[in-house]
Amino acid sequence: MAEGECKTKELLLFQLGPVQEFIAQAETLADLKAGSELLSALAAAALKEIPEYWETAVFPAVEKDKLEGIPNRFLAFVPHGEGEKYARAADVAARCELKRFSGEARASLPDARRAAFDRQVDAFLQTTWAVLKKPTLDMGSDYKTIGKLMAMRRNARAFAAWPEEACGEVKDFLSGKEAALDVKPDKSNRNSARGAMNLIKKHVAERLDLGNPGKYIAVIALDGDRMGARLSNFKTQEEHREFSRKLADYAAGVKIAPDDGILVYAGGDDVLAVVNAKKAFAIAARLAKDFVEKINAPLERKVTASAGIAIGSARMPLQDVIREARIAESRAKHIYGRDALAVSVMKRSGEILYWGCSWDSPALDIYAKLTASTDRLGGFAYKLAGFLQPYAFGRRDESGRLQMDWESMKGVVCAETLHALMQTEAAKGVLTEADIDAYLSDSKLAGRPEDFLGLFLCESFINRPRD
Repeated sequence: MAEGECKTKELLLFQLGPVQEFIAQAETLADLKAGSELLSALAAAALKEIPEYWETAVFPAVEKDKLEGIPNRFLAFVPHGEGEKYARAADVAARCELKRFSGEARASLPDARRAAFDRQVDAFLQTTWAVLKKPTLDMGSDYKTIGKLMAMRRNARAFAAWPEEACGEVKDFLSGKEAALDVKPDKSNRNSARGAMNLIKKHVAERLDLGNPGKYIAVIALDGDRMGARLSNFKTQEEHREFSRKLADYAAGVKIAPDDGILVYAGGDDVLAVVNAKKAFAIAARLAKDFVEKINAPLERKVTASAGIAIGSARMPLQDVIREARIAESRAKHIYGRDALAVSVMKRSGEILYWGCSWDSPALDIYAKLTASTDRLGGFAYKLAGFLQPYAFGRRDESGRLQMDWESMKGVVCAETLHALMQTEAAKGVLTEADIDAYLSDSKLAGRPEDFLGLFLCESFINRPRD
């Protein structure tokens, strides 16, 4: 953008929500997908209020009249002095779109509860925006500045109290917050009754045709690493927009085969999917690899992505599994140093197994070999756990320090692993000493040696034969 043109524009950052909390309120996979599609439609309606949005939007990169699957925030140039005007227009447009979606759910309620329905719908949507009135020619600096303005706006936390309804003794069973409006007179459905927004989601979900990922599901939450820092380094609007185009191309190319599960959403660098547990590692690795290949060239510094996977029974509340996937994603970034994978395996007993590694770790090669022999490994992982137990393997003292010297113990661990393989008839020949030594030599394993055993325990649970 030329200097003279820059003086005639303002920069608008607009965001709507709640996002993750609302999407995660799901009884079924269709609920999950419906929440994502609803929020994307609201964001699209908001962006359409920006003049020539297909040219003035810096993020996301979009084409005219092609606004499927866009994220919940946008950054765009608007005419000077009119940033507030277009922000309010975007807010109104999103709320009108929500009213349009709500018609079918509203009509399903008795007349006496429709006013309460309207109040809940009006209270749901939270929009925030910031306007940079004097953008410069340095896009990275502008992005930092408007980000700070948005943070201050959000910290003000200006919101109305949630409306309490006369029928509020029964709460929405998914959110636990608002009054359930579809509760029957005898309250026989109180454990499945919904408030306005989850009723809307239910009606949207009824139109979706989704696959079946199996009795055990995996939620994959993938996110680009240090994306804010990357965006802050761009100097020009075109650099920023080109990066946005790459993100949009990546998101548009994210596919999950119907037999594998469903893609909940892919917005820029943020992906959420529910897949068959046995295919989760391979799918997550593919998503991360595609991200690196599509986003990097011709960038000088490598852009990476981290993923969290939570695996649990399909009978578990989806909200719990999604929450655990987000926690695992955070571990991938902050414990494993980004460009990594972290896994939580949620047993029905309440126990959770944890594991993780970087994407280039030899552990993933071991996992692939174990998976190829899943139906004949027997109790190898639990036998190995027993062999390692006398060495205080992975245990820490009260200060958090390991109770074993990892460097001096690697040889012992390798020997005991080979011993367990030999003692398990079905596991003989699955792994070699070189396979085991390669993982034990992974420098990142030294800080978390418990991950060595965790790999085998997680694989054994995920891939054990089930009826």
